Amino acid sequence: MPRIYSDGERAAVYLSLAQSNGNIRRASRETGVPEQTIRDWKRQWEENGVPPEIEDALVLEAEASLDRMERVRDKALALIEGRLHEHKPRELATLFGILDDKIRLTKGLATHRTETVSALPSPEEMKALFQGMVVGAIAAQTKREQEVIVVEQAEQPALNKGD
Repeated sequence: MPRIYSDGERAAVYLSLAQSNGNIRRASRETGVPEQTIRDWKRQWEENGVPPEIEDALVLEAEASLDRMERVRDKALALIEGRLHEHKPRELATLFGILDDKIRLTKGLATHRTETVSALPSPEEMKALFQGMVVGAIAAQTKREQEVIVVEQAEQPALNKGD
């Protein structure tokens, strides 16, 4: 006789799948539901969507899951702080990171941060830019020299008058 699962248990599986990027084995380990059952449910959910009764239970399951994960994450952080002098809090830091990612996923927040960096100009573009800078600098220097000559010429008659 097949086991009958509650809406809450099925919601817990759905949440576990969401938190583990669809990893059936991990969801099975976390929820105690056999892999084949999860595989069948996942296929049904992908084809037909999540039934409303599971969506309703999912809200409660997500809140309970968040509470548990945040409690454990905070305890892990306290242990990390207490073990900093040991220089090997790696396991706790890993636990903290995993829980923080799952918390962010459950809350619908990003778990990865990316920076958009525009590509550098090609070597040809760089050469053209530098050539433009050099030409501009030479033009500015030439203009400045001409301004200095004009100012010197304007000042010379005034100096000659004073003689």
